[in-house]
Amino acid sequence: MVKKTKRALIWMALLGLTSIVLACAGNGTGSSASARQTMDISEIQGKDWSLSEVRSSSGTVRIDRSKPDTAGIYSLKFASDSLNGTGAPNLYSGPYTSGDNNSLSIGMVRSTLMASIFENADLREHEYFNYLHNVNRWDLKDGKLELYTTGENGSPVVLVFL
Repeated sequence: MVKKTKRALIWMALLGLTSIVLACAGNGTGSSASARQTMDISEIQGKDWSLSEVRSSSGTVRIDRSKPDTAGIYSLKFASDSLNGTGAPNLYSGPYTSGDNNSLSIGMVRSTLMASIFENADLREHEYFNYLHNVNRWDLKDGKLELYTTGENGSPVVLVFL
């Protein structure tokens, strides 16, 4: 009788421990696709977005908007099926498509061919255009637009717009 009681207690303890582990795993704040909140693309359309930082494994590049030579560069605006903005210094536009789970694909952008008097040493215009072309999803966090993309070496990069 003692063996049966002991065995029952062990099974109950294992069942309780398993329940706790599963409950904790289900309440995580990870960024898996199923845990991410899906939003509608209309939430970012029609607003003028200004790039404020580029986050990558090699560090963070911040665009200081208080400097006169950064006013207006690296901007972005989404319409119903196209986007446009200003690089550094060229105007650009291109198509995009959005899908489930905040997926986003930006086609090749076309731009004007103005020569730049100033170009940010930490972010060249052609790098910005490459980042846009490699975007795979978007998110809104604390009023900031985040575009998830990859660098030339395939490493993850996040473009943060205000």
